[in-house]
Amino acid sequence: MAAIADLDHPYVARPLWAGVHLVQAFFLVYESGGELTLADELRQHGRVRAARALELCAQISEGLGAVHRAGVLHLDLKPANVGLTRLSDGTEQAALLDAVTSHLLHHVALRDGHPIPIATAAYTAPEQAAGDGADERSDLYSVGVLLFQLLSGRLPVSGATPQELLRAHREHATLRLRDIGRRVHPELEETVARLMAKDPAGRPESGDEAAVMLRAMAALAEATPLEDEVHQDHPVALARFRPVAAAPPQMLPPAVDPGLERAMLGHVSPAPAERVPGVPKWAAFVPPRWWPAAAALTLAVAAATVLTVRTHTKAGASAVPPAAAESPIPPSAAALPVPAPSPAAPSSEVASAQPEPPRPSKLAQNAASPWAKSFDRAQKALWTNRPGGAETILRDILKKPGLTRRDRARASRMMGEAEAKKGHRANATHWWRQAFQLFDDPEERAKVARLIQARPR
Repeated sequence: MAAIADLDHPYVARPLWAGVHLVQAFFLVYESGGELTLADELRQHGRVRAARALELCAQISEGLGAVHRAGVLHLDLKPANVGLTRLSDGTEQAALLDAVTSHLLHHVALRDGHPIPIATAAYTAPEQAAGDGADERSDLYSVGVLLFQLLSGRLPVSGATPQELLRAHREHATLRLRDIGRRVHPELEETVARLMAKDPAGRPESGDEAAVMLRAMAALAEATPLEDEVHQDHPVALARFRPVAAAPPQMLPPAVDPGLERAMLGHVSPAPAERVPGVPKWAAFVPPRWWPAAAALTLAVAAATVLTVRTHTKAGASAVPPAAAESPIPPSAAALPVPAPSPAAPSSEVASAQPEPPRPSKLAQNAASPWAKSFDRAQKALWTNRPGGAETILRDILKKPGLTRRDRARASRMMGEAEAKKGHRANATHWWRQAFQLFDDPEERAKVARLIQARPR
């Protein structure tokens, strides 16, 4: 504990004090790490330049090195736990937040005896996900995941729930930057892969070693900037494809549900309204002074409305002549239901009463394609193990003028399946990468990502 109290590093938000509130609420107080975090940066820009991302991750690694020398593991590195400040000379500085939280809660358990889950699934090392012992290199794996996200705007694994993300970190190969169209220097690609090695022995030994490695890559990335791939060199797949207006980069894989996305980036629900100091949280709500007047005005308006409706009803009934009221009704007319008169409803209520049109299913979307029959024939060829026939049909589809983005993505994915059936894994991966970039549907993107991850390396 003495080492924790003396922890003082420019890249670590220093813990100030801890305590217990009302005998049951444990709290920690850290010095400020800045007004913004990396989560805010990702929300605003999606991703950052390679040189800046490498320098920030180098500072984070240095801070982790200092924390590790104090005998502490962080085990919950994520964008929301990295503060950003701007020094007086204009230099940007990262600060590691919640540095000792997991260490202080290590001996605290739930009622069933299990430890309190602290790590965020999206950034958890494989050994943590497997329930094995963690060490300093587990934090460096999280640095690798964070670096991948800063460079690409996405996570290197796919999953819609914490359980799926943990399984992906534990069992699946992580995506490479080139898999999602990010062109970086090959040495930088290998650096990211080394940080995210499944075996801890393949990662750097310490945070200081990782910082040196990342800063060396920062100079290289600044000297050799590369543009993202658009796959215009393929003779068939994108022969008629032109890049559309770029949409804002996505921070997370679309397969992740919004609630999990908020948890990954530290985005929580809006804070409750501030209470008057000294008033306990359980105190009853006291309405403002103008509440009785507003209530009286509301009742008066309601009473006037009721009286007006009754007056109009009586006037309408008295205006009917007796002869008309007593005239016999033909049987055919009596059999028809006549809607009762009612006050005119507001236009908003009328609109809301109408049922919403059903959303088209994926089957309907596929059937709406002008090339639906061709896709069906290609799919049957794949099912009957005739990849050559499927490729002939799909290449003909890809040559069609005015092919939609969805149809091009679907054809690219099926071309990858045909190449995989023929044993051409490299060609299959090439097609799947194109499909991954073209699909807008989160579920389809997740399926293609799993195909890419399953390939042998």
